[in-house]
Amino acid sequence: HYYKQGIYIDTNCKSGIDLIHLESDLNSFNSSFCWLLWHQNYRSITSIMDQLQFGMTTDMTLAVPFTSICGTTECENELLEIIAKNPLTVNYFNDTYSLYKNNFLEYILLYDSYKILPWQPLINQLAAYWSQSEGLFTFVLPKRNYNMGQTEIKAGIYFVEKVYHLDNVENELQDDRYNAEHDIANRFTYAITLHIADLYNFSVNLVIEDKAWGTKQKDGHFDGLMGLLERGDVNLTITAMQLINSRLDISDFVFPVHYFDFPFIFKQPRALGTYRALSLQLQTPAWICVGYMLLISIFIYWIIQKVYWNVSEPDGEASLSGALIQVVGIVSQQGLPQEPNRLSGRIVCFFILLLALMISVYYNAATMNALLSPAPVSIRNLQQLILSNIPLFLMDIPYFSTKTTRERLLSKEIIDRVLYQPNFTASLEEGLEIIQKRGAFLGEDFTLYT
Repeated sequence: HYYKQGIYIDTNCKSGIDLIHLESDLNSFNSSFCWLLWHQNYRSITSIMDQLQFGMTTDMTLAVPFTSICGTTECENELLEIIAKNPLTVNYFNDTYSLYKNNFLEYILLYDSYKILPWQPLINQLAAYWSQSEGLFTFVLPKRNYNMGQTEIKAGIYFVEKVYHLDNVENELQDDRYNAEHDIANRFTYAITLHIADLYNFSVNLVIEDKAWGTKQKDGHFDGLMGLLERGDVNLTITAMQLINSRLDISDFVFPVHYFDFPFIFKQPRALGTYRALSLQLQTPAWICVGYMLLISIFIYWIIQKVYWNVSEPDGEASLSGALIQVVGIVSQQGLPQEPNRLSGRIVCFFILLLALMISVYYNAATMNALLSPAPVSIRNLQQLILSNIPLFLMDIPYFSTKTTRERLLSKEIIDRVLYQPNFTASLEEGLEIIQKRGAFLGEDFTLYT
């Protein structure tokens, strides 16, 4: 669950006034906080609130005593009008206005305060009253006014891909048939902005920026889109950008409406299309174990033959190469080059035959299973891709061609691998050729998959 943080400020002292001015400078009067201001004088506090950075999402309640609006005809008439619209309040008041005013002297009035735009007049709507004897009573409030009256809002935009004609940008951004596969992010955010403009009745004037999103310079100021915001040349930006600490000093980011992913696209290496396919049926420890058993079998068979020749035929010779040929012939299922005459030799050959049979059956079954199954995936994660010998390339867009942005988005391991290539950036068309030639290509997911 999401719960707002409630903040109460007593503005009857200078410290309270200084605090609300500070929060206004920090743009804290937004939907993230629920504010309650208390002041003894209605006119005094509303004149101060007129100077603050309120908006239509400001969740602000102003509490003032009823005595502070006595003599303010506008507020008294508003109170009488609200009471007339709320029949339950009739029980609390006399028919005569003088008795009504006397009964209300102990009451605290609560106003819903906001502005349609920060530079427009403050709007106060009486929302409730409170007294120690009767507690809180809430009025039926009219809906807030969100009509901006066709106010012009300047919106900064930066085109990652230069695919538009500057004299017809608005129409081409909304035309699904014009370069449909390009600049998808800006098309989406611009469509959202136009939808919001229709709901709140304001017009959008695009201000095109050609110096990327905005980086803090040595003089402490921003260039690019953030520079437009900092100088007040635009009211908002509609190009998606990364939320980083330095940008929060001069702007407020809205909740993300689209998440950017940058995947590597590549063809999996053909593990079964190389000589390594002959050894994949058994794991390395199994192959080592089989090798040791064969070496031991060769040695034992040689010892047995050597003893046999020394006992039965002193002039005969038992060679190690003969034992090797004997074991290899059995394992490769080519028969027995020598027929052992002694029981011990036959037992060794029988054991080797059983071992060769088990290896052959399992090896052939594993090979058949591999042929009937999809090719195994040899690279399963980013780390394995980095450790492979596949060359890495980046899409030729400012995310990656700009050094500061590239270092912010990519890990050092990826950058080190990429920089091995003399020309590590490529266009979308060139990236397709790179993938076909067994390279890996990194880009925006919505661009790569459309």
